[in-house]
Amino acid sequence: MKVYNGAAWDRMSNKLSATGGTVTSAAGYKYHTFTSSATFTAESAGNVDVLVVGGGGAAAWYVGGGGGAGGMIESTSVAVTAQAYSIVIGAGASITSQLSQSPSGSNTTALGLTAIGGGGGGSYPNNAGAAGGSGGGAGGCSSGAGFGVAKAAGTSGQGNVGGHSSATRGGSPTIGAGGGGANGAGGDYPGNGSTARTTDGGAGKVSAICPDGYYYAGGGGGGAYDTGALIYAGFGGIGGGG
Repeated sequence: MKVYNGAAWDRMSNKLSATGGTVTSAAGYKYHTFTSSATFTAESAGNVDVLVVGGGGAAAWYVGGGGGAGGMIESTSVAVTAQAYSIVIGAGASITSQLSQSPSGSNTTALGLTAIGGGGGGSYPNNAGAAGGSGGGAGGCSSGAGFGVAKAAGTSGQGNVGGHSSATRGGSPTIGAGGGGANGAGGDYPGNGSTARTTDGGAGKVSAICPDGYYYAGGGGGGAYDTGALIYAGFGGIGGGG
């Protein structure tokens, strides 16, 4: 059955049906969840709400900055027509050897939206993190008052900057900065031999679209170097890894 809305005839029920992903129902909505690349097929025209998250960046190997979270996009009333749509899920990055800057995560694309992969963390000494959906944290600094490593940029509307690492006096201890997250910047290391735990990853964000209450796209915590002093590496931001 159809009803006239003043401009066109609408179906009275089951206005939009689709296949693809893991399908669940909650609060009157149907959810299609994709954790690997596949196809979303709309069987009629309509509008959907979309959450897209990019792959996270890798943390650095040694006194390293935390990986930045993949970009997070929430978009409502995205128009679809009766066709198949390719969903590409970006993988999180990994590292197996010491690099000046760790690999960044891969982009996730869906329904014309692209969430940028998170930036990789920078390593000791004095290497910045990579820009990304959220920026990777800076690596720990070598000694020298006033020296520091800059913040890595996040993507506007998707994430935040990675943390800054300042220089120490006397060479140690030093800490890599936190990676940025969807809801906050990565934590900074203040330098000057501080042993405070300040380099947590940036917090993730609860999705307004999904009913699960989960935090998505948290940044990774910064790593530490220790010569006997009590010193704390950062924790991963809520919704992210360590």
